[in-house]
Amino acid sequence: MHSNTDYRFSLPAERVPLLVVTLFLLLFLLPTPVLAISDLLVGAFIDDGVSALARGGLEELPRRQQTLDFNAPLFLNSDGKFRIETGYEHQRTVRIYSGRWAGTHAWSDRLESAAAAPFSLFDGRLKGSAAAGYGWRSLDALGENDGERLKITDQVNLESWKGGLYLQAVDRLFLGVSLISDNLRQGLQVPVEAEVAPLSFLRVGYKHSYLDNLVANFNAVLDTDSASLTIKDLEEINELYLVVDYPEVIYLRFANELKESANRRVEGKLYLPWSLYLTGDYARRDYAGIDEEITVNGSAGGKVEGNFFRKEYRVGTGAVLGERWTVEANYRHQDFSSEGGGVASSRAVTSFWPSLLLGNYNYLYFAELSGDQYHLGGEYRGERFSFGLGMQYLDLKPQANLDYWRSVLFGLGKTGAGNLDLTFDRVQMLFFSLGLGYRWKNTELRYAFGQFVPISLHDTSKSATVATGSGGTGSAGGGTGGGGGGFFSSVGDKFTHNPGGNIQRVLLTITF
Repeated sequence: MHSNTDYRFSLPAERVPLLVVTLFLLLFLLPTPVLAISDLLVGAFIDDGVSALARGGLEELPRRQQTLDFNAPLFLNSDGKFRIETGYEHQRTVRIYSGRWAGTHAWSDRLESAAAAPFSLFDGRLKGSAAAGYGWRSLDALGENDGERLKITDQVNLESWKGGLYLQAVDRLFLGVSLISDNLRQGLQVPVEAEVAPLSFLRVGYKHSYLDNLVANFNAVLDTDSASLTIKDLEEINELYLVVDYPEVIYLRFANELKESANRRVEGKLYLPWSLYLTGDYARRDYAGIDEEITVNGSAGGKVEGNFFRKEYRVGTGAVLGERWTVEANYRHQDFSSEGGGVASSRAVTSFWPSLLLGNYNYLYFAELSGDQYHLGGEYRGERFSFGLGMQYLDLKPQANLDYWRSVLFGLGKTGAGNLDLTFDRVQMLFFSLGLGYRWKNTELRYAFGQFVPISLHDTSKSATVATGSGGTGSAGGGTGGGGGGFFSSVGDKFTHNPGGNIQRVLLTITF
């Protein structure tokens, strides 16, 4: 029987999982509420806001209102004043000029603008503010590996319009409601916060908010084949919280999600004699995870499923020096993990009958990232001029592996099994930051700059070569599967050839 069908793979069989899995390997290590891979360092280890960046990347505890926040609408309080603010963030957190990832970069920009107007009714017994805002964020990420002839891109553009209302009744009842419309979700988001204060030092509240855990539009090209994966891991969170706040004595906040009782957060601050204090927090969270389809060469190429877990704690101590200066030191530990798997369809790269004989690739992955942060920062807050300076030492310990195999003969057999491992297990870097602020009459301008400085990468494959005297065949070595180990080696090149990225944030606030 003669056939003109071409049974050749347009993509070598042993490299099918590489094309599929590289679409999300840079994301599964970090299930934080981030936009995409440029937030690998910023979203997890550098907190949000100009003040946090100025003092070394860790925000002040307890968390206080710094800007108008529509996803936490109790932070729409304008404190009886008209308020206009514009904040901008510029990230260049991955920049690689040489080496095997010569074209790699991850850039993002973010703009948030808002305005709030106060009002008062019933002789001041009901007061509050009405707010409106606009937000925009973009990401441009590119990874090029000449050795694997692999190119990965990720481009995301988000735009949102916002409105909100903050109400306060007789200094005992507080309510915040927002409406947010964006090009990410279908329909309106309605964040809600309600709080009651039965005692002057005690508050009980409810919060309904939204998390954008993973948002990405990945495209990968390997030789002449291409694959794409769109991830939208979005959640709605409902939680109850309790706050005990004795000014200059103790602050304690406990929050627990209603649907997932294991998801909780605790933060506190204890004031000590001689203007000293202790501070800290603890949080853990199981994320909803992803279940997404993959497209290869315009056809169904398989699917990806995975779940995520995060746990962190932070302890710190500080001192208030006089009326203007504050110095603080912190230690924060974080654990991220993810596990999952999926199927890479051979039908996307072969015709129908060969795909039945050759079978699909199945794969399972596990990834873990442990991070230790050692922070030191100081702030000066004057009537007009403010100043912040800080630094961190970051010690990151990642590990990840991927097992894959191909079923054959209608699923009765198995072949092409392999394993990929990270070829590095420790990354150390420094982070330095500086912030400046100036207030003139009713206008305040604040600016902060932060710089990453990679200092060390521990390559397990090189260690194995030294230890065993052979070409990296020890247990700590790289992957043993066909054709894929170079990708993980190149992830290491991202650090060894990275001169260090930076973050810039600016905030302009006008009140009258």
